[in-house]
Amino acid sequence: MYPDTATGKCKPCDSLCGGSCDTTNGICTNCVSGTVFSEPKSNKCVDCSSFDANCVECALNGERKCVKCRENSGFYLLNGNCVACDSTCKPNTCDSTSGFCSQCLVNYTITFPISKVCVKCSEFDSYCSKCVLDYTRKCELCSIGKYPKLSENYKCGNCDPTCGGQCNGSTDVCTGCSSNYVFSTANGLVCDSCSSFDSNCLTCDSTYQRKCSVCRTSGTYPSESTYKCISCDRTCNGNCDQTTGKCTGCINNYVFEATKSRVCVACKSFDQYCKMCSSNYNRKCVECESGFYPNAKWRLCVM
Repeated sequence: MYPDTATGKCKPCDSLCGGSCDTTNGICTNCVSGTVFSEPKSNKCVDCSSFDANCVECALNGERKCVKCRENSGFYLLNGNCVACDSTCKPNTCDSTSGFCSQCLVNYTITFPISKVCVKCSEFDSYCSKCVLDYTRKCELCSIGKYPKLSENYKCGNCDPTCGGQCNGSTDVCTGCSSNYVFSTANGLVCDSCSSFDSNCLTCDSTYQRKCSVCRTSGTYPSESTYKCISCDRTCNGNCDQTTGKCTGCINNYVFEATKSRVCVACKSFDQYCKMCSSNYNRKCVECESGFYPNAKWRLCVM
């Protein structure tokens, strides 16, 4: 107790002094748990948070020194002060005593052994751009051309070669195909060779629509309706461009159309009296019907 200056009577020390104060002026000589001496000392103690907002328990002797920080505050105890957890820890998830991260920011993972910092996923797998947030150090998303392989504890491995380095980064599902490969079905995400939908197809359309663009076998070309390889017109004599189907040769007594096309035409198409054409397809008659002969200059049949 101490004398009240107003009444001259003795009064109890403030409750926060824990019953311990100077008997002449009432200034606290001790503080209850959770409080600390004010500065300058007075007849009251104050909350620990008055000198450290994240402190919930101070030293028992009233010293302005923290011994316990607020849980889940993002701070931990260091040399009597509450200091911020490392920025790589997920906010408010480090241990308030040790400062060890219990969770990490996205694209970071717990160290092993656990510590006050998290490290980037790429620290344990150079191709990993996103990993699980626990201690397992498993990758969830890999860089382009890679995916987490279950058989290798989710470390990043190469996409299937048929994907052409194009898979979605989290599974081995192709998002594109290598040259001369197509998706296995119209909406498929696995690639097959061009020959999977047409055994005679050498090169597929680059849009992966299962359309052949070049046929493998001489004398065939891609149909404009089915995009599968079909035979050249019989008048080409098995000689056509394997992409366009235009004749590159003709059967006997047939010649190219004036503009090359997918068919050859009979000699009579350019001269009704022509019986046999030049073998070099230059639209010149070499033998005419009876009563006509080939003109020496134009090689057309005249009487």
